[in-house]
Amino acid sequence: MLKRLKGSVRSAFGVLDKATEKQLDIATELATQAAEQYDAYKEIHNLECLHTAISLSQQAVDAIAKDDWAHVFERNAILGEFVHDALRDQCISLQALFYETKDTKFLDRCISTLQQLYANAPKSSRQFVLDASSLSRVLLDRYFVNGEKNGDDAQKAVAAAHAAIATFQKGKLKSNFVSIGEDVALQTDVQYASEIIGMPLEVQKGVYLLNRGICSLHQYYQKRNLEALRSARMCLTKALQFLPSTHEKHSKAAVELADCEVLYVDNTSDGVGLNAVLQSMDSLDLQNCSADDYIKAMTIKSLLFRSRFDQFSDPKDLDCAVEAARLATNSSTGKVVRLRVSAWENYGNQLSRRAEIRQSIDDMNAAVEAAETALQVCPIELVLLRSQMHAALGRRLDDKWSLFGDPEDLLASTEPLRSAVTALPKGHGSRALYLHNLAHGLRNVFVHSGSIEALDESILAEREALSIVSRDDAHRYVMLDGLSLSLGQRFRRLQHSEDLNEMIRTSEDALAGTPKS
Repeated sequence: MLKRLKGSVRSAFGVLDKATEKQLDIATELATQAAEQYDAYKEIHNLECLHTAISLSQQAVDAIAKDDWAHVFERNAILGEFVHDALRDQCISLQALFYETKDTKFLDRCISTLQQLYANAPKSSRQFVLDASSLSRVLLDRYFVNGEKNGDDAQKAVAAAHAAIATFQKGKLKSNFVSIGEDVALQTDVQYASEIIGMPLEVQKGVYLLNRGICSLHQYYQKRNLEALRSARMCLTKALQFLPSTHEKHSKAAVELADCEVLYVDNTSDGVGLNAVLQSMDSLDLQNCSADDYIKAMTIKSLLFRSRFDQFSDPKDLDCAVEAARLATNSSTGKVVRLRVSAWENYGNQLSRRAEIRQSIDDMNAAVEAAETALQVCPIELVLLRSQMHAALGRRLDDKWSLFGDPEDLLASTEPLRSAVTALPKGHGSRALYLHNLAHGLRNVFVHSGSIEALDESILAEREALSIVSRDDAHRYVMLDGLSLSLGQRFRRLQHSEDLNEMIRTSEDALAGTPKS
């Protein structure tokens, strides 16, 4: 939207007066900030980003036409296009907020705004096509969320979709679209409108349930709420039933459901659904999908096999987990760097587990190499992800030392564990756990080498971890136990009574908080 306002569009419609140019500059900055907030939501799924994006979009519109935005096209085509784009962006955020919260007031506001845009946009314009297509989709959302009881919403949705297609197919608009080609928003909305006209309502319901399931999955990741995970699993299972295998979103539904199933098994130890989900994944044609979709699908397929191995101990499943993980790392053309990093980390995880089962030094060396590659692939600016990859490399080296006993690996493991801590901001939630992992590794160094310096650093790291971990965190008692152990080791070496007294207090705190069996 913003790029379209600079240069060619302004020249085509004439020069604005200076006061209006200033208003447009202010509005454009606000719209840019709104877009950044929405992008941040897509990255971290923080609902505050959506609320902020909605507010900023409204401020952008108010800067241009606070009292009468519905008729802004009559005043000036440049301003009309800007207002329509800003409000439609706002509606995208409102629709996302509806999916995230299930609160229909956001959906109703979105529909009300789009109905006004649809009514006031020039009937042969690009804006009219986009408004009509967007309106058709959100009307179907309301139709489905209300239990498919209001047929009027469904009829209006189909009518708006027909209007979008009819306008697109008329003369100049169609030829312009064909010639420029890069108008992705227009192309996507025309495709959506065509699907609403050409596909049964139950297929559209599948798309609706897919969106609901993905948002419930986001909520699980945010709050680790098992009910949100169950809701995601139910919505995605139904979505897969409604979406035919030929539909472009069928594969996405299958992959998201597979992700859900891995998390569900991790949380409940209920592996009954694993076979069905694996069969669904096996039926997908992944050869023609994008590199990013392939990486994600194969990584999740690897995790499914690993879950089934952990449940039923069939070594063939572990081999399949390793192979699927390897295939996920084959693509270097993926645009989403996080997916490529996660693929390499997962490959290292699966190799490490197989190395443990088979006592295979080759698998273990490959696991360490995979962890090193994950760190190399991860850009420096992704601070939190790099911290995770440092921690993963530290774990792989520690695994290698545990299996094969080379002290070089033990010493090497402490450096990435230390880097994992230093890379995190002071207030980050994972800092306490990473400090504990470092303390554990340093204590092992002391046990093996007798280095009192390593033991001192271990105690300092564990103390810092305990100073920032919340009192209700389950890891707190593991940290207390670790600190008690380290203090006891230092007391036996140096015979300082302060260490003995602190060890006793720490042991009592750990015992008091340990759940009774």
